[in-house]
Amino acid sequence: MELRPRNLVEMFDLAVSLYGRNFLVLVGIVAVTAVPLALLQYPVTRMEQPQLDAAMRLLEHPEIAARQIPPAFNSPRALALSIVLTLLGYLVWAFCLGAIAEGVARIYAGSTIEFAASWRAVLRRWLSIAAVLSLAVLALVVCDATAVALVTIFVSLAAVFAPASLPTITVTAMLLVLLTATLTPALLAMPCVFGVYGITLESLGAVAALRVSFGRIFTRAEFRRSVICATAVGTLAFGCSAVLGVFAMSGLARWTAVYVALDAVARTLLVPFVGLVLALYYFDVRIRHEGFDLESGLDRATVTGAAGEPAYAATAYLSGAQRVLVARFLERRNGFSASRRDALAARLAQPARQRVPPELQGLDDESLLERL
Repeated sequence: MELRPRNLVEMFDLAVSLYGRNFLVLVGIVAVTAVPLALLQYPVTRMEQPQLDAAMRLLEHPEIAARQIPPAFNSPRALALSIVLTLLGYLVWAFCLGAIAEGVARIYAGSTIEFAASWRAVLRRWLSIAAVLSLAVLALVVCDATAVALVTIFVSLAAVFAPASLPTITVTAMLLVLLTATLTPALLAMPCVFGVYGITLESLGAVAALRVSFGRIFTRAEFRRSVICATAVGTLAFGCSAVLGVFAMSGLARWTAVYVALDAVARTLLVPFVGLVLALYYFDVRIRHEGFDLESGLDRATVTGAAGEPAYAATAYLSGAQRVLVARFLERRNGFSASRRDALAARLAQPARQRVPPELQGLDDESLLERL
């Protein structure tokens, strides 16, 4: 599969194609975790059923809310188990996304997705992946707690010094808390996913992976694209979860085994596609801003040009494959950071520098590439 920049539509189209061609192995990568998770989810869902029934009664008869404890807090044990299961589910998602990304990396390298190789790449780094997810959850909790604390202080001050404006201030404060609770996960999701990929594919540590991920996403050139990609993927993923949630509230959870089985099947079918899109976007970001395709081409024996790209013949100083890479670099160099641009120019110029005439050896790397 060709390493080149793609727009988001092309990425989704390629994800559909890869999903169809590798359906069984992709589903297998997720199913190996979805089945055990479903077995754990079954007793918790059975325990949550009274809370779901109580919630439905409150929705149908809101007048009883004044004399009944909200169902979400009526069973601390069920609430705690639900939170633990949710965190475990996100950890399993992270492992699956890392395994799928390893499979995509193998396709880019001219190989195929292999179940054992994909999971091996994740399991050898499982502790760092768990650390990245823990840091993301910690950041989420700190941001939400800070927002709640600041709003509480602000409302308390308003109640003392401006009681007449308290209703307006309270509503505004609640909206700010809701906005923080919504935006914080959205902003942290993509760096967390990229952090998992950095650990799995680049062998980075947890902190280094997050630092590099934030640097890749929160840039003027990439932030808008990352928001669009995260929104599209999030709408797809959480849309399916919302549908199952509606089914649960409408009575499907009374047949707990059916509900849990449908949830596991939906996760098994959805996660591979989401993983493919996110992995393709990760490689696209590295190709656009780091010249990953050029670096990969230097490490391989042959390089094929893109469709419509000229076929370069060998010269006395560069092979045809090397000339392809040089042409790509000169065309896209303004999109790279200064450090990446210098590093790539040095690597591309190195094979020819000792072969060129003395009058060319004094040129800097980019000037030499332009002459070649």
